[in-house]
Amino acid sequence: VTVSASSYSEDLARSTFTWKANGVVVKKGTGVSVISFKKTATIPVLTIGVSINLASGQTIEQSVDITNQNLDLIWEAVDAHTPPFYKGKAMPVTEGAVRFNPIFARGTMFGSAGNKNNIYTWSRSNDVVGSASGTGKDSFPIIMDYLLDKEQINVRAESITTNTVQETRVELIPQNIQVMFYSKINGFINWNKVISDGYTPTTSTQVVAVPYFITPKNLSNVSFKWDNGDSNYSNSQSIQITPQNGQSNYFSVSIENTKT
Repeated sequence: VTVSASSYSEDLARSTFTWKANGVVVKKGTGVSVISFKKTATIPVLTIGVSINLASGQTIEQSVDITNQNLDLIWEAVDAHTPPFYKGKAMPVTEGAVRFNPIFARGTMFGSAGNKNNIYTWSRSNDVVGSASGTGKDSFPIIMDYLLDKEQINVRAESITTNTVQETRVELIPQNIQVMFYSKINGFINWNKVISDGYTPTTSTQVVAVPYFITPKNLSNVSFKWDNGDSNYSNSQSIQITPQNGQSNYFSVSIENTKT
């Protein structure tokens, strides 16, 4: 089995990885974004966890359970904003909306019966959510709790026709909203290059702030407040930057969701 980590906004080659299998460190190093191993049938659940120390100083932790079962639990950050052409998966953030769905392997009793013919029992932080459980209830939406450092979701599926039961869980850690800067030329954003520290434009340039994973995805309710050292600009997603005699330009932005 091979597990890999990828990012379209962070430089993982400069990041330090710590991989664990059932809590035991099995691999560690800079740029080690892929790990391969063999899973035996004698281990019913193998939890692979990774802690990534980014070059920016931020730490990201994720884990995945690998089981012998034919049931997986997938999730989707349904209202998280990502820009056009973003190839990754939108990450969940605190107070963001996430939907969970069970997926069965083909050819199993569950897969043949269809999701709507099964009885589902959903649990959140080990507490059964009765209102979300029942026959055919194969979707579980939540709002990420700002008081929790991670969400623990469990689903128990029982086939009506065979009385077969399978169960699986997933742990979801809320991520930080990220803001990336891009240049805008002739009305078009240059998505191919992210503006980073030490930016020194040679001509007057329009810089656009693009938030990743903010909720809701409609940016009409997002307020942008800029600071370029001399002036403050509000309620605009972009700012005009002029050359500083060969020196780097300073600018920062804070964003706020004004929708309550």
